Amino acid sequence: MRKVILSIITVTRNPGSEILKTISGISQFLSEEVEFVLVDGNSDEPILNSMIAQMPENTKFLSEPDMGIYDAMNKAWEMAEGKYLLFLNHGDELLWIPNEILRGSDADVLLGSVLLDNGLQFQGRNSVLLQFRNLWPHQGTFYKRESSFRYNSSLKIFADFDLNQRLYQTNSKIQLLPGSKPLARHQAGGVSGDPKGVNEFYSIIRANYGFLSVAISFLWFRLEGFRKKLIQPL
Repeated sequence: MRKVILSIITVTRNPGSEILKTISGISQFLSEEVEFVLVDGNSDEPILNSMIAQMPENTKFLSEPDMGIYDAMNKAWEMAEGKYLLFLNHGDELLWIPNEILRGSDADVLLGSVLLDNGLQFQGRNSVLLQFRNLWPHQGTFYKRESSFRYNSSLKIFADFDLNQRLYQTNSKIQLLPGSKPLARHQAGGVSGDPKGVNEFYSIIRANYGFLSVAISFLWFRLEGFRKKLIQPL
């Protein structure tokens, strides 16, 4: 029996019907080497029953109350058996898996790219600029399961950004996937798009890098917004 090289993880609670499309898409990639971990936060029966009915083989499933999305992600991390973990939101579409690279890599983190709703491509980067903004696409980042790090479940929106910064700070081995073929198509509307998360975002930067990095990040986003206004057609 071959070793499981990848655990694809989705966590959800009372999702819309798009979760069924996500499950169906993931099922095409499952094998002895690729498993699916679905953690549900005790959804209502209609959608819960629909998810169970469509659940493919080689799926680990848990449905119980949790303390939020990142608590659920940590539960899934512990349930997983894969060498690497890939987190997909409900509504996201998996496009391909770099199986050969995952088999042979010894990196702590592998970075690929994600296709966004607007047609642009978010390419993961290994850069010191991660202290100012998130450069690792959620659906395009493979984490080594054996890492001692986990999501900070006290955070509500940007715990993935916090995890990425802490991994970068500890000189984790980070590998960029060759080429620019996107790993997934991301559907906008996840918790990281919530404007209420601004304070949490800057609190993470301050905790991990200090106030100066907060100031630089703030100015960067302000200048970027000003530049976008300048290039808008009249």
